[in-house]
Amino acid sequence: MIKLSDLGSFEPHLNGKIADQESEYFYRCPRCGQMVDERDARQVVWHPFSEHNRLIVDGDAPHLP
Repeated sequence: MIKLSDLGSFEPHLNGKIADQESEYFYRCPRCGQMVDERDARQVVWHPFSEHNRLIVDGDAPHLP
């Protein structure tokens, strides 16, 4: 399994999206069922692949307000 930190350091990815609630930054990947944080470019890039495993979210995951 791949750890989130194995994909590099955190890179912001918002494309101008500003949500009223933090939960609006997340969506469920239709392929693996994992919740994806749209604010983290590593997660956004990882999940569109047709064949992928769930990421292990380790200590490198940011805690954004």
